Amino acid sequence: MPIDAPLSCECGQVRGRIAGARLPPGPRFTCYCLDCQCFAHWLERPEKMLDPYGGTDVVLVYPAHIEITHGRERLASLRFSPRGPVRWYTTCCRSAVANTLPTPNVAFAGVQRTFVAVADDDAAAYLGPPVGGVHGQYAQGDAPGAAPKMSWAARLSSARHLGLGFLRRRHRPSPFFDEAGALVVAPEIMPREERAALKDRIRTAAVDG
Repeated sequence: MPIDAPLSCECGQVRGRIAGARLPPGPRFTCYCLDCQCFAHWLERPEKMLDPYGGTDVVLVYPAHIEITHGRERLASLRFSPRGPVRWYTTCCRSAVANTLPTPNVAFAGVQRTFVAVADDDAAAYLGPPVGGVHGQYAQGDAPGAAPKMSWAARLSSARHLGLGFLRRRHRPSPFFDEAGALVVAPEIMPREERAALKDRIRTAAVDG
């Protein structure tokens, strides 16, 4: 019998699911890039979102498989630059939700593990096991299993996931875009100076650590 992966922000005002009939979802990575670390610090939630090495647990899910059933009006979005990905979070408790591209035509959503409301011991059953770390050159220390940049295995598994999503048209419907293809919430663009300050703080913490 298919199972649903429940989704919830920390306070429970934004809830939903990854449709169980289509589990397991796509590849699951730990991302150590500076922007993911910056996002956790900007939300003031690094202890909840990051592992001891600064990694964020992310699973690739087709937008058509994500349903936000409660609190959709509490979604907000951020971009670190006018050309960067869109990072979604909740306004109620500033929980991270997912990362998407700014276009509705790509079947891509990187859902945050912290938004999947299952216990750590059950996460692999719902999301599959982590397949490794990417962008390990930005890790806070010597993160085990973290490849510099992105390994070929990670590239191939991601490309396969995106390719199947394109062929099966799994980019629609999406909780992040309306029927006209516009983002449901216009993203805030972080000023360059603020982004630079966040990155400097993270680099300093890595050196001090």
